[in-house]
Amino acid sequence: EDAQQVRRGNLINVEITMRQPRGRACAQVVRPFRFYLPLEGTFGPGSYTLKVNGAAVPFRIREVETEAP
Repeated sequence: EDAQQVRRGNLINVEITMRQPRGRACAQVVRPFRFYLPLEGTFGPGSYTLKVNGAAVPFRIREVETEAP
């Protein structure tokens, strides 16, 4: 697997490339899988868009509420 991240403000664009092992036939079957990829950089409170291989998903980071002593 190879993942490239580019961030422009509140847009995070990720391109993931998967490679088939040599000698295996390439079946055109779509099946779900999990892939964990930590996002680079720091993210303050606000609205963001994560775009993975062209599919966009908006998300929001809320401000941390601290209790007064």
